[in-house]
Amino acid sequence: MNRRISTLGTILGCLMLVGLFFPAQSKAQFAIGGGYELRDEEPKTGYMVMIENGFLKRFPMISLKTRLHLSVFADEISVRDQAVLDQLALSETEQLLSQVDSYDFGLAVLMGVNLGIVKPYAGVGLGNESYKIDYAIPPSLSVPSNFKQSLSDNGFYGNIFIGTEISPIPVLKPFVEYRFSTFLTEEEINYSQNGRISLGLKLQF
Repeated sequence: MNRRISTLGTILGCLMLVGLFFPAQSKAQFAIGGGYELRDEEPKTGYMVMIENGFLKRFPMISLKTRLHLSVFADEISVRDQAVLDQLALSETEQLLSQVDSYDFGLAVLMGVNLGIVKPYAGVGLGNESYKIDYAIPPSLSVPSNFKQSLSDNGFYGNIFIGTEISPIPVLKPFVEYRFSTFLTEEEINYSQNGRISLGLKLQF
């Protein structure tokens, strides 16, 4: 977890340095950002980066944007899938660890309303998630011939989200966002990810 927070700090630090070389403009439409994410499914914590670009600039109080994002979740977790534990004949007191890596990227359209320094927004999008599990099998454990020590899969999802930006100064925009996703295709790895909270910072140019 400390490694992910350190990586996120590096990303946000670089974004802030970029912002120093691009002064804020009153009609800025392009933004880059990153943030920390918390979701329902293991691994529960990760980070994300995004790029946004505005269009349809005729209405001062309403903004329409497209967004491209990438999210990364990676951690070593304890296996709770009883079917896997039964297949390896593990007792309730024995623990099996697995390295889980999840990457998702997507494209979305969002609409926001400018209310001074506060800007609520909502959006819809489509994306793809890749998921990989590597089981850390102890050398002393007898593994059945049909047991898969590594699983990987990917699937397309749809999502809706709502959030709020705050603009203490024109170029910096802290934000909080909630996203709900549902898979559009059946995946081999069965998990119930649906809700996600994001906390981060955008730099708008």
